[in-house]
Amino acid sequence: MENDHHTLFRLSPGIKQLLLYGISLAILWFLLQWLEWNLLLRSHGTDLYLGAIALLFTLLGIWLSQKLTAPKVQKVVVEKWIYPDPSDHFQPNEAMLKQSFASANGNRRCWNSCRKG
Repeated sequence: MENDHHTLFRLSPGIKQLLLYGISLAILWFLLQWLEWNLLLRSHGTDLYLGAIALLFTLLGIWLSQKLTAPKVQKVVVEKWIYPDPSDHFQPNEAMLKQSFASANGNRRCWNSCRKG
């Protein structure tokens, strides 16, 4: 049983050399990318700094212009009592009420029959 465990991880010499070569290439590639990034920052650091400041002031200018040119709208809430006119007498429309009740009863009958069937 112990031999089976070790044979799973046993690699041929060609595979070991290939893996070692691939890992070393990956490490060297990351090292070169890091050096390139540092060189870019050192050689163009001032340009990047000035570009960031320019972008900051551009965004500040856009925000400030929107605040200064926005229309001045003031919302005023007025609470006021409204009294009904006592001379107006409410009279319900009997014909419309009967028609409304008739259609409601018809719908109710249809709903009950549809639910049962």
